Amino acid sequence: MSDVLSGLSLLASKSDLVDLRRSVAVVTSRLTSLEQHHGLSAPPNNSSAPRLGGTGILPNPSQLPSGADTATEHSSDSGNNGGGVPRYYKLEFPKFDSKEDPLNWLNHCEQFFHGQRTDAGDRVWLATYHLTGNAQEWYFHHEQHKGPPDWDTFKDLCYAQFGPPIRHNPLGELKRLTQTTTVAAYQCRFLALASRTAELLTENQQVQLLTAGLREDLAIDVEINRPDDLQEAMSLARAFERKALKQADGTQGRSQHLRLGGCGMRISHETE
Repeated sequence: MSDVLSGLSLLASKSDLVDLRRSVAVVTSRLTSLEQHHGLSAPPNNSSAPRLGGTGILPNPSQLPSGADTATEHSSDSGNNGGGVPRYYKLEFPKFDSKEDPLNWLNHCEQFFHGQRTDAGDRVWLATYHLTGNAQEWYFHHEQHKGPPDWDTFKDLCYAQFGPPIRHNPLGELKRLTQTTTVAAYQCRFLALASRTAELLTENQQVQLLTAGLREDLAIDVEINRPDDLQEAMSLARAFERKALKQADGTQGRSQHLRLGGCGMRISHETE
């Protein structure tokens, strides 16, 4: 009886072994098909590297083209000398609803195109997809009647349709601009106009126009220092404005002290 049971056990073991080998063959065949489907080849048989089911689906990063674009950045504080896990980021495309000057929106669009390396032929449809409200209706009507424009033409259309009236003569408006309140307010207005005439004016011409529109005493101080660029000229104008305000406060305080002294009055501060 025991011999019969031993024989049955041996047959069962052989059957399990056959099933196991059959399963391994099926898995190996499927992995091979998967590798061939993705154009991957198995490493040499004499490779000492551990291998489990082939090389995998993702390619080796060292085999990527040198110009391959990646949307990753390495954190400088990862503590691994640049070898840390890359941090992925997401850029959101800006939307435009025609309620504001389109200049800033168009600048944001171009920054997005530069960062994502967007082809010139894809820029208009990507930008117009993010139009909302009246801006979307306007472009839909334009495209129906005149077809989709190129990117430069689209920008000009946006300026003409949604930009301020000064868009038609920004250079003349810039020449007539003068400081009426603070230097900061004047510079803000100046930059808004200068951004529309960047292709018409050199850096030196912009410096001259900015200086000419300043208050006379500030203009003289800035001219004496001969700024090299527009940023330096604006910084000098703000610095001389602060200096003039401090001098005015000091002069006013001394004048008040002299007037009070001339009347024979004495000011004392008492604390309880």
